[in-house]
Amino acid sequence: MRINNKHYQSIWLKPEDPSIVQIIDQRLLPFEFKIINLKNIEDIFAAIKDMKVRGAPLIGATTGGDDLKDQVSGNYSYNDIGQLTENISDDNYFEYNVSGRVTGIYNDAVHSEATRVAAYTYDDRGFRLMKYDKVHDLYTWYIRDLSGNILYLYTKERTGNIRLNEVPVYGASRLGVARFNTSETLEKYTYELTDHLGNVRAVISENYDNDDGFSDYDFDDYADYYPFGMKMPGFCFKISFNPNPLKRGYNWSIA
Repeated sequence: MRINNKHYQSIWLKPEDPSIVQIIDQRLLPFEFKIINLKNIEDIFAAIKDMKVRGAPLIGATTGGDDLKDQVSGNYSYNDIGQLTENISDDNYFEYNVSGRVTGIYNDAVHSEATRVAAYTYDDRGFRLMKYDKVHDLYTWYIRDLSGNILYLYTKERTGNIRLNEVPVYGASRLGVARFNTSETLEKYTYELTDHLGNVRAVISENYDNDDGFSDYDFDDYADYYPFGMKMPGFCFKISFNPNPLKRGYNWSIA
């Protein structure tokens, strides 16, 4: 919209402080123009609850929901068997093994080692054994049973030691994970709430206190999905400061 010959979007980051989200108070239009600062998650909740923001696209943008970005023609490229090889807007180029598993992600089309951002290795059945995140210099190893279920997850950060990071918790199916701190001491349980199709819809953490036991719970995130897995803007939410974000989502896919 244009106010006093100046163009405004419905939502934007404050130029002087990008940690603050600014919105136009939708309740007052068209009689009054007011900009509101959203400084934390409580402000965002209040803005949605009080209808200061309206409409699914705007609510989705406010909550950080995933949505398709504007792209140039030909942004995606595929090989002869339909595998994604290039995502130009995100500067990602993909490499596959003969089984169709992603073995590397690069920042250039020639797959030079200097531009590799991630690497993956698999066993003879196609289960992931190792992931290397070059951006954060983080190694992750997956220990599995004979059926391929993950039993232990070990990590190594930069120059640190290999340590136990997660132990999945199973009942009739996977319920969540037990998370460990850098001293390999139990830190919290994270439970994954799934729908009848197995999609993870919400994540709740049970924080462990060495003195008092399990003392409190955190609602980490929730999500709803379109067919084929894209999160629905306005129907998903993630705690921005959650250090252990949701790893599983649509069809229980693992990141």
